[in-house]
Amino acid sequence: MQSDVETEAPDQALLLLKEKLCDWRDGPSPVWRSTWPVFERFIERHKEMQPVYRELAANGVTDIKLWNLLEQFIFSGAFSKEESHAELRADYDELVALNDSISEASTKLAEMIERRSEIINQSGHFHCDWTYSLSDLIDEAGSGNAHYDGFLRDELQPLKQYDLKYWPGIADILHVIGLEHVEIEFADQSTAAIINARRPSKTDYFRALFDHISDLKTGDWYSLPRNFKMTDNSLATVCNVALNFPADDLVDADFVKRTRHRLKEQGLTAGW
Repeated sequence: MQSDVETEAPDQALLLLKEKLCDWRDGPSPVWRSTWPVFERFIERHKEMQPVYRELAANGVTDIKLWNLLEQFIFSGAFSKEESHAELRADYDELVALNDSISEASTKLAEMIERRSEIINQSGHFHCDWTYSLSDLIDEAGSGNAHYDGFLRDELQPLKQYDLKYWPGIADILHVIGLEHVEIEFADQSTAAIINARRPSKTDYFRALFDHISDLKTGDWYSLPRNFKMTDNSLATVCNVALNFPADDLVDADFVKRTRHRLKEQGLTAGW
C-alpha cells in the first residue's frame, strides 16, 4: 500500500518541473535554453514518469532532494545528445590546437623581442620607447581592475625601487610560457569517455547521468543519501523520456543493467 508521500510524489514532481521551466524560460533573464525541450518532454510524458517519482518518494527523495535530482535528469538529457558530444569534441580539439599555438607564438614573440634588443644594442643608431619593467607592465595591465587597484597596487609600489637587473625579462617570461606543457584535464569521467570514444552511443547518456547522481550522493539534507540507488527500470524510463526515444528504439532494464556492468568494467567509479 502506498503512503501519502508516494501518492503525492508525481504531482509534486510535475509542479516542480513546471515552476522551474517557467523560471528558466519565461523569467526576466532566461537561462539554459537547451534544457527547455527536455523539461517539456518530462512534462508531456508525465504518465511514464509517475512510477519513477513514486519510487523516489519511497526512498525519501522529495522536495529539494527531488528537484536536485530532476535537475540532473534535465542536464543529462540536454547535454548528452550526439550533437552536444560533437561540440564537446570540437572544443577539446580546439583547446589542444590553441595550447600548441600559444606555445609556438610565445617562443616566437620572445625571439622577436630578443632580436629587437640585439639590433638596438649593436647599432647605436636607433631607440625604441617600450616598457622595460615587469612591474610597470603589471601596473598597466591591472589598471581598471578594482581588485588590483584596491588591494595589490599599493603593495607592489615599493618593489619599483629595484631596477631591471632584479626582474625577469619579458622575453624570459615568454620563453617559460612557450616551454610550458599544458595538460587538458577532464571535469569528470564521463567527459573523458566521450572525448576518447570512437563514436557516440546511448551509453554516453548513462555515463553523464551516473556522474551527476554520484555528485549528489553527499548525504546532506538537501542531497541524496550515500546509499541511494535507482532501479534499472526507472533509469531506463528516465533515459527514454530525457532523450525522447521513439517507441521502436526504447532502452529497457536489461539494457541499463548491461550498461552498468560495462561501465564498471571500463573503470567508471560513479555510484548508482
